[in-house]
Amino acid sequence: MVREVETRATLHATIENALDVPHTAFLHRGLFRGGKRNEISATVRRSSDRVEVQYDGEPRPSGIAGRVLSPGGGTVEHWDRFILPSIAQVEYRLGADVHFLVSSLCTPVTDFETRMFAVVEFKTRFPARAVQRLLETFALRIFGQDARILRAQADNIRRFGGEQYMSTELDFLGPHIWRLLKQAEQGVRRRHGSTPTAAKGRLPSPAPRTSRRPKALVRSSTPGGSQPR
Repeated sequence: MVREVETRATLHATIENALDVPHTAFLHRGLFRGGKRNEISATVRRSSDRVEVQYDGEPRPSGIAGRVLSPGGGTVEHWDRFILPSIAQVEYRLGADVHFLVSSLCTPVTDFETRMFAVVEFKTRFPARAVQRLLETFALRIFGQDARILRAQADNIRRFGGEQYMSTELDFLGPHIWRLLKQAEQGVRRRHGSTPTAAKGRLPSPAPRTSRRPKALVRSSTPGGSQPR
């Protein structure tokens, strides 16, 4: 399934929004997350052309989509990735029967307009056409909510004359996405391998090193996408 949409926002804001988890419990409450709070572990992996975060211990998302696509519940395997030059990728697995992979290629049209080409691949126990119709309805509603917030943010940036962002301890990907985009813009390509950073509700250090936190899961596999099988 392939869809093309546009946002009235910067390239960085559009990508960061697509991969940001915490905002979904507020902006998309009832559709996607927003139920009982759960403590999960996050492992951030960095390399020269990408950054990936893997969430462990995440229950099936609450809301309409989670109940329909996985009525039996279960624990989710979840990865979010940014890959240069401008690819946002989200992957979910729920057991052996449910697998979703969404890859969005983002292209800046102007400083405050971004076009997204999203490719959705999925495997479920339900008929493909029925799932596709459900996904289209669900995804377009989610995107409409995101688009309104991104447009409001862009309007405020212009009103106040520029960006002055502050990252919280839950902002796992935003600073890394910004750094990779700036390095690519300047023609800088760092040569280092995958750097796993364990976190439990903590932002990894911006320095290119491994930091570890107690009771957090560390895995050293190389980041990369996969195809639903």
